[in-house]
Amino acid sequence: ARIVQARVLLMLGNGRGAQDELKRATQLGAPLGPLRHLRAHAALLLGDPETAIKEAAAPDADAREPLFRTRIEAQALQALGRYAESAQAFDRALALAPRDSALWADIARYRIATGDMAAALAASDRALALAPASVDALTLKGVLARDQYGLAESLRWFDAALKRNRDYVPALTEYAASL
Repeated sequence: ARIVQARVLLMLGNGRGAQDELKRATQLGAPLGPLRHLRAHAALLLGDPETAIKEAAAPDADAREPLFRTRIEAQALQALGRYAESAQAFDRALALAPRDSALWADIARYRIATGDMAAALAASDRALALAPASVDALTLKGVLARDQYGLAESLRWFDAALKRNRDYVPALTEYAASL
């Protein structure tokens, strides 16, 4: 139950709560290895990318989660400003799952961070094509549309995201920023 709660908290962006639940799970006897990718995600959310990299690369990390661990590593390297290494990690992730919408959304955010807006738009379009109902991909498309076409154009993307999940905080935040 603690691990499930941690997963929910991670989806909600609550790194501290997830970290606490994972700690309780290990105190109750859950093995550490299968939780490494979740601990890495929590560390990344808490602004500790170095710990996220260490957790994702730990020798006992769950071998069934290579994509998740590689995505976290790529995002952590990006947070550290190590863009070349981040790009290599994203390439490794793409080799594992070239049709993963969330990965393409991550790549779009990476491209935004590096200033390559054309590649960001292409990656965002790919994420949306793979998962047209993804609130994350719709929200990201709204952010890019706002930058490219202006405030009014972005609203339709945020509206589409909020039709699918009216409580999705990133879409609400970006919608409010556009208004």
